[in-house]
Amino acid sequence: MTPDVYTLDAAPANTPLRVDRINGGIGIRRKLNSLGIHSGDTVRVVRSGFMGGPILISIHSMEVALGRGMARSISVRAL
Repeated sequence: MTPDVYTLDAAPANTPLRVDRINGGIGIRRKLNSLGIHSGDTVRVVRSGFMGGPILISIHSMEVALGRGMARSISVRAL
């Protein structure tokens, strides 16, 4: 990956990011879709859990907690 492309679990906090693509099967895509996370959306990492805990993101004026595995399947690009 280039320096401005990250997986969501490795993205810097408090930086506006654009969802580049969602990697994974239909189950993870459906789950993320139900949470309002789609390719092209703007997100921001609010807080990253300590010692592998969940990642709190801000999207569409709401905060959503994602597990590390799910966050790892989302590729984001710095704006």
